Amino acid sequence: WWPDGRKLPSAASAAGRASCTRTKLLMRSRPPAGTATSLVCIRIVTGRMHQIRLHTAFISHPTVSDGKYSSSGTLEEDVAWCPRNFLHRYSVAFTAGSGRVCEVQQPLPNDLAEAMELTKAA
Repeated sequence: WWPDGRKLPSAASAAGRASCTRTKLLMRSRPPAGTATSLVCIRIVTGRMHQIRLHTAFISHPTVSDGKYSSSGTLEEDVAWCPRNFLHRYSVAFTAGSGRVCEVQQPLPNDLAEAMELTKAA
């Protein structure tokens, strides 16, 4: 879905708006019959459309099962053990209009937790 009707994915370019993504490696693993995979914690400093997906793909490490920013071969390999894009916002915080800071946390959904277990077993 693109608000301006575009069909193609976003792309990094010198003419684009600046954006900043911070990453922290949490775990390395290997899914069944797959390539090495890393679990990372990502903090976006700027908020751009598909920022996480674009930045990880730009450094040749697309998010797992990302049909828009990974190659068809990588996607095919990924969906064999993880049926959907492995991207989860576990925490979001914002300052409400009243000035009160609100934070919500959500544990990893069962389907993604099961996919992670497959990588540990391999």
